[in-house]
Amino acid sequence: MDQEQPAAPEQTPAGLASPEQWRAVAAALADERRLRLYARIITAAERGTPLDGQDLEPKERKSLAALQKAGLVSAGVCDVQPVAGVFARLLAGGKEPPETSVQRFLVNGKITAYPRRQADRLELLHYIAGHVFETAPAPPGEVPVLNERQITERLGGYSADPAGVRRYLVDEGIVRRNREGSRYWLASPRPADGWEFAG
Repeated sequence: MDQEQPAAPEQTPAGLASPEQWRAVAAALADERRLRLYARIITAAERGTPLDGQDLEPKERKSLAALQKAGLVSAGVCDVQPVAGVFARLLAGGKEPPETSVQRFLVNGKITAYPRRQADRLELLHYIAGHVFETAPAPPGEVPVLNERQITERLGGYSADPAGVRRYLVDEGIVRRNREGSRYWLASPRPADGWEFAG
């Protein structure tokens, strides 16, 4: 059985089904003649005697072409088969992919609760520390250093408790401070993308 498979429907980013895919399937099945033909194709395939495309009338061949274009059926030389899993793929494609970036821990850019997993907590703290220190002025070749007021103000953009965040950063070894607690600098750079945080 030589079957011609339809081209895979175009996918939007992250595997989401595009509105055009849904529209094509809905439009193909909205026509009464196409819907009946699709039902016949499915029934024949389930019985083990696929529909012979050469036995179709001219109007049915036109309907068959529309069903193929929508990705609902595939037609070989002598038989027509339903494409398996079309509706399951469309439904699965409509799910939003889970958020995997550090943004999943921030609401309107602020920490509302700390992640339970240490690896997630470290990822969040590294992200915040990187943003706090990336714009801090520093002489060429030297690491940026912030005084206590500066780091607290900058951390205030991420939390209602900037002193608590500062303490977490120091306790985790991401930020270091002098003995007096008056100067802070980034001690541990954020791991590169793709590297797992310890946890």
